[in-house]
Parts: sequence; C-alpha cells; structure tokens
Amino acid sequence: MLFHWPEPYQHVYVARFKAHLTHFWWGENPSRTGRIPKAFGLMNSLVYLNLGMGKLVGSIPEELMTLGTLQTLDLGYNSLEGEIPRSIKNLVNVRFLKLNGNCLTGVIPEEICLLANLVECMLSKNRLSGPIPKNIGNLSNLRQLVLRENYLTGPIPDSIGKLVNLRELYLQNNQLSSSIPPGIGNLLRLQDLYIHNNRLEGKVPETMLNLVRLDTCDLRKNASLTCDFEFPKLQL
Repeated sequence: MLFHWPEPYQHVYVARFKAHLTHFWWGENPSRTGRIPKAFGLMNSLVYLNLGMGKLVGSIPEELMTLGTLQTLDLGYNSLEGEIPRSIKNLVNVRFLKLNGNCLTGVIPEEICLLANLVECMLSKNRLSGPIPKNIGNLSNLRQLVLRENYLTGPIPDSIGKLVNLRELYLQNNQLSSSIPPGIGNLLRLQDLYIHNNRLEGKVPETMLNLVRLDTCDLRKNASLTCDFEFPKLQL
C-alpha cells in the first residue's frame, strides 16, 4: 500500500476531516511505503498519530512539528532518515514520543528537554551521535527513557538525577564515557537500569544503594567500572 498521496488530494482529505479528526492510527502495516505526507501538519486537532511499524522513508516533516495538540507521536520502526527537527519543541503537549527503530542521524536536540509533559521518550536503534542533552533532567514527568543502540558519546549528564519519576532507563550499546553520576541515586522509583556495553569507568556510586525498587541493574562490558560495596542486583 503506497503512502504517496498527490498534493491536491492531501489537502482535500485534510480540509474534510481536520476540524474533528483527533486520532489517526495506521500502524503495524508493513505494506505501507512512501514518505509521510506534509498535509498531516494541517490536522490541527490531532491528539494521537501512529504511523509506526511500516516502511516509511524520507525525513520527519517539519509540518508535523506544528501539531501543538499532539499527545502521542509514534513513527517507530520505519526507515526514516535525517535529523530530529529542533522544532520538536513546539509539541508542547506530547507525552509519548516514539522515534525508535529508524535511521535517524545527528544529535538529540537540546530542544527535546522543553517537552515538559513527556512521559515516554524512545529514540533507540537509530544512528544518533553526540552527547545526551545536558538538560535532560528538565523532563520531570519522564517514566521511560530509551536511548539504547545509538552512537551516543560523552558523560551521563548530572541532571539525570532530577528524573525522579523515572522507572526505566536504557542507555546500553552506546559509547558513553566518564563515571556514573552520583545523582542517579535520586531515582527512587527506578526499576530497570541498563548501561552495559559503553565506556564508563571509575567507581559505582554508593548512592545506588538508595534504589530499593531496582529489579535489574546491568553495568557489564564497560571500560573499568568497579564497585566497593555489596549490591545484590548489580551485574558488573
């Protein structure tokens, strides 16, 4: 099924439905190909947009970044390329952001830290590089942060200790370096922590003993991490 809508038809469709269409679901359709129609940007009542698990190509249209009412944006598991638009900051109501499983490149834009309502952020399995945004801790409502399987470098930001509602943190299979910030011990709701297969070094901070709800803690395959205390759930 092709997703090649002729431009005139796109605008006719949108003009007919944009006033009342709030949910658009066309996910889990591997026969869907083509580019994301720019006309989606005219659907200014959209709350939910799911185009995941297809074969969409091209870049993420800037027009999607004008949908200020959007709460869920799922473009995961396609073949999208290019960078994450910095205009993503305009999605002020988005709660669930799923761009995982694509071929996105460039850095994670610092502007993503302005999405104060974000609950789930899934950017894994792309080709993203550069550091984790230093102000990631501004996302105080975040419960799931999934950045695994990219080419991220640099330290884990100190501000990550501000994500007090975080339940799941997946940073494995990157090229992160330096030490684990002590502030990670502030994540008292954390249940799953995966930081293995990076280039971390130094001592595991004793503040991690505060993480009493932790079910899994995988720190294997790093440069030279050591632990001076007993921590039963630690895999090192």
